Amino acid sequence: MSSDELAALYEHTAAAAQRLTETIAEVPALENDATRAQKIAFRKLQEASWALLPSVDDFLNANGVLLSSPAKPTSRPSSPAYDSDGNPLGMPPPHQPPHHPSPSSRGSMQPENDHQPPAESQDIPGSGAGSAPGSPPHEDVDGPSAKEPRDPSKKKRAKENGGDDDEKKDPAAADSVSRRIAAVLEIGLQPPLDETEIFRLVMYGRTSSVPSEETKAMGRILRGFGITDLNVWRNLFATHAHDTRTHDDMREQLRQVDELVDLGDRLIKREQEIKRLLDEADTSSFGLFALRQIEGIKFAKDWKGLAGRGSRKYKQSYNESVFAQQHLELRSMTAKQRSEALGTGGAWDDQFTLWKRQNEVTVTSRNQILTLYNACGAVVLLDPVWDIRTRRTKGFAKMCDAIYESLGADDNDEDDHPHTTKAFHEKTSNILSSVLKHLKMLEIRADVASFLKEHPPTFMVSH
Repeated sequence: MSSDELAALYEHTAAAAQRLTETIAEVPALENDATRAQKIAFRKLQEASWALLPSVDDFLNANGVLLSSPAKPTSRPSSPAYDSDGNPLGMPPPHQPPHHPSPSSRGSMQPENDHQPPAESQDIPGSGAGSAPGSPPHEDVDGPSAKEPRDPSKKKRAKENGGDDDEKKDPAAADSVSRRIAAVLEIGLQPPLDETEIFRLVMYGRTSSVPSEETKAMGRILRGFGITDLNVWRNLFATHAHDTRTHDDMREQLRQVDELVDLGDRLIKREQEIKRLLDEADTSSFGLFALRQIEGIKFAKDWKGLAGRGSRKYKQSYNESVFAQQHLELRSMTAKQRSEALGTGGAWDDQFTLWKRQNEVTVTSRNQILTLYNACGAVVLLDPVWDIRTRRTKGFAKMCDAIYESLGADDNDEDDHPHTTKAFHEKTSNILSSVLKHLKMLEIRADVASFLKEHPPTFMVSH
């Protein structure tokens, strides 16, 4: 990166922090449109953006870049306290922003009215939206490009913290996460999801690792779910109730369509059967999604329980056993023979090493969904974006922290279980139960209820 590019990056970052300061000053004026929790979350985001600037300075100095006309904002307040309404003590009033950046630094800023909550269908600033559609679900589209390969020495740290190590080293990555958090908080100001939105989410929600989809899903957590009308609910799910017919039943009914003589009758009946098959596929997919999420969370809980002395050896034995199940030759070996074949220099060393790397991504994804489940509850069983098969984007941990703080900002610090996060979990659990009931998936509904009772969220964030 050239000196000019680095200088431009600095000016953009400084301008973003300044714009955020101005937006923060406007938050108290929102009054009923912003809860105390949301105000405090905005303040936390402001502090994070101000804290970003020194790291940019260090980064530029390390690269020998001298700024001729830096757009550095005025100094930030240190460790501000908050009043009972979530307003920081000592901050300037809304009509007196602490600094106005120079025109050159405002070129990359959002329009003056950009504090209005964006529609969920819009791309999220800094989210990487606009990537080529159809990206594979495990592709980290927010990751390093082919032209800028990752430093191998960072691989282990990045794997353990979900990419946060890169954010500490790369101001641009940190700025992207900050902008995504800001977008999440803005989406959270929108009204709760209504019946139609919940229906579309359940039946046609997107399973994706695209940052914009993950950002919108985080925003839905803050929006929450509105009061549902039973009649609307019943009508929406009327054609999606679980079909108990077997594959043989399906084939027989499709054969009967072929035997219809009248062309018009045949077209109408075939259209009905196609829709029935599609609806049944959507319904079955959601049922399988719920069960898959439950098993993934249970696995993650057990896996995290493997800590302390002997855990590394146990995990190695687990990996060897699972890998061997996929290969007939290895299944016929004794445990000792298998360990030798899979060990360094063994006949299966290369294949086993590659498989372990791929499996680490799977395990990490499950652990991250467990983190979100413990923080926010049953929403991970409802929103398809949180599919355990999908690798989380960089910045997931920081965004999860921000969501948790925003949900629980109104809680009494002495409470063991924050009432706002617990209330959101209970509301989501009821919505999930209602969905499964109207889909006539009563057995899966019972399994979900048992899981939520036997494995309740901790209502804490633990990465």
